[in-house]
Amino acid sequence: EIQWPLSPHERFGEVLGRSTAMRRSFALLERAAPTESSIVLEGEAGTGKEILARSIHDRSNRKDSPFVVVDCSSTEPLLESDLFGHDVSSARPIARPGAFEEAEGGTLCLDEVTELPAPLQARVLRTIETGEIKRPGHGGNVKVDVRIIATTQKELEAEVKAGRFREDLFFKLSVFRV
Repeated sequence: EIQWPLSPHERFGEVLGRSTAMRRSFALLERAAPTESSIVLEGEAGTGKEILARSIHDRSNRKDSPFVVVDCSSTEPLLESDLFGHDVSSARPIARPGAFEEAEGGTLCLDEVTELPAPLQARVLRTIETGEIKRPGHGGNVKVDVRIIATTQKELEAEVKAGRFREDLFFKLSVFRV
């Protein structure tokens, strides 16, 4: 764990905070925002994690590309479609890209990432590692270039220790943890 000097600023994007804890967070976010690294934002409901994620995106080199948010607490079939899209089938007459494709060149915010079901944790990990997705019903892989910011109300490391979240995905996402 690295200790940074406090930020001299009482604001990061739209989020205001004068407390030592907030200025410590702002200092880390000021360093993390311009990088390509994944970030995990942990905090209670209503603390502004999604607003912080947007502010990180706005301070990055990806700011002119899309910022896409996916609620990971959706039901698994819907969530898979939200993340990876789907091709034409009898059940789905129109192909639709998923969030990974929609966020191309930009930032994908995985809101409440600890709610991802285990099979989708594996697919997200593979996508991060390979930079490719496979749309359900699609014959080939699609290259994607996205930065991931994950948010959660739960302590992600505790979820790993409890066996509810993949340790390898935790390490891929937690380059910066705030």
